[in-house]
Amino acid sequence: MPVIVIHQPKPPTGAPDATPQEIAQICRLPNVHAYIMGLEYRTEALAAALLPDTCELWGCNGSLCAASGLLGATGACCFFAIWAAPLIRRIVQLAMDGEHSLARAEQSKLYAADYLGMTLGTPALKAGLQLLGYSSMRPRKPQLPVVGEKLNELMEAMVQAGVLQESPKL
Repeated sequence: MPVIVIHQPKPPTGAPDATPQEIAQICRLPNVHAYIMGLEYRTEALAAALLPDTCELWGCNGSLCAASGLLGATGACCFFAIWAAPLIRRIVQLAMDGEHSLARAEQSKLYAADYLGMTLGTPALKAGLQLLGYSSMRPRKPQLPVVGEKLNELMEAMVQAGVLQESPKL
């Protein structure tokens, strides 16, 4: 069974829970397929350089795909990929190919939608899927669905990201 290691350290103001050397050691264990980096870029840059060749490096956040690609990430596991996996793949590939200006331009398209998605959480994920034409259930209580001005803001951000061609009429 493949194992994917995910690094979710304490907030960046504190010391990381695992050193880059410890992360690399864990990633050398049998069946470890990939390592999903955390948000503390300095630690992750060091860890990326120490990973074994048998372990893929993946980015953790839609807004950091280009930066993750610069560290050698070959993919990403992030909230935004549920809405637009091809865009995430394109950003990472451009960064890997050294097309930094193009990667940055593509990356900048999704900042607003990714911010709203991460800020509003699961209700935004479900609202985004509905905007894309998927039927999804309402968020579980106590979470409430995204409606009104926040839904309009999410629609516009998804249009800006190129995920929606135009704002759907709800």
